[in-house]
This record gives sequence, C-alpha cells and structure tokens, in this order.
Amino acid sequence: LSATADDKVIESWKTLALEKLNAAIKPEWRRDLKIETMVLEGRPSESIVEHACQHEGDLIVMGTHGRGPVAHFFLGSVTEN
Repeated sequence: LSATADDKVIESWKTLALEKLNAAIKPEWRRDLKIETMVLEGRPSESIVEHACQHEGDLIVMGTHGRGPVAHFFLGSVTEN
C-alpha cells in the first residue's frame, strides 16, 4: 500500500471508531455532562495523559479487561500506565 492508501485506511478506522464511541453514549447522558469522543494516535498511556493536560481534562475514565497476572505481566495495562 502507498502512504496515501495507508492514510485512507487509518482515517476510515478512526471514523468507524468515533461512530462506535458516539453510538455507545446514551442521549440522556449528554444532557447533564459534556462528553467528547476522540481517537488519538501514539502510545496510548502517553497520548491520553498528553491530551488531558492540553485540554485541562478533569476526569479520565478507563476500563480494564480483568486479565490474569500472567497475561497482565506480558501485555501490560494502559490503565495502570
């Protein structure tokens, strides 16, 4: 694939991810909360913290997969980082 084709694939993935994120948010949640969805590139833990600092984020909510200790050791945890 050319760089342009790669860029188009990445952009389509980002668009799909944003659509799925927005679909998961119940409309009533948006009445009381300011909710922003975004897709960031880079090392996840660094990108999340950098974005929160730049935009004065008050709260970061993250889930966990609940992996066992062996999987956690090898795969790590964005939430912990």
